[in-house]
Amino acid sequence: MLSPDDKKRLTEVFKLIPPCWHEEAQKRLTKLLRPFMDNPDWDATDAAHPAWWRGEKYGIFEMAALIPEWIRGEKLDGAHYPEVEAARAAITAQRLEIGDLWKTIREQRDTISRLQYPDTTGR
Repeated sequence: MLSPDDKKRLTEVFKLIPPCWHEEAQKRLTKLLRPFMDNPDWDATDAAHPAWWRGEKYGIFEMAALIPEWIRGEKLDGAHYPEVEAARAAITAQRLEIGDLWKTIREQRDTISRLQYPDTTGR
């Protein structure tokens, strides 16, 4: 969006244009200023403001950086968005399930080891 100061300046410039040219001037100004305007209706379209795309890219990188931390059991505090919280909760649940599976595997391995190699020392 244009700042209030920018809108004020454009209004002043627009007053200098003869009324019969207003429509054409509006079209040309819009075309000229469109890359600098931020219209929420244009988000995720080819006309989106470049900052929208930078924000989208930044958000993806931030999320990608969090996933390994969640897998390691770090940064498990609540997320700010329901979608991110759902992803964190799913990854945490998988991590805990995998941890339980590894515990079961270790227990089974120890049991098999004791059966294959009984304690002959009498302890």
